[in-house]
Amino acid sequence: MANKILIIGVGSPGVIVADKINLPNSKKLFIDSGSFSMEDVKSDGNKFAIVCKDYGACSGFCHCYNRPDFCKKAALDYEDEIRECIKNAFTEQDDE
Repeated sequence: MANKILIIGVGSPGVIVADKINLPNSKKLFIDSGSFSMEDVKSDGNKFAIVCKDYGACSGFCHCYNRPDFCKKAALDYEDEIRECIKNAFTEQDDE
């Protein structure tokens, strides 16, 4: 049985590094609130975009993605969805 390795890149720097890692018998999951690093991903893997669920409720000049406390809250809003992505990555690997 092959090892089950899931490489998870979180945030723009994490996505960039995870994209460059090449391990056999591994899968990748990219999680980010920005689309710039996701557009540059060259390796195969699942992408999960964290989007502000309150976007539009604030001013038209929302800079909340520059605040770590906000990014933590936004990620916690997606906790169940991220957990499912991780579970699915292992389930898909078992099917191969």
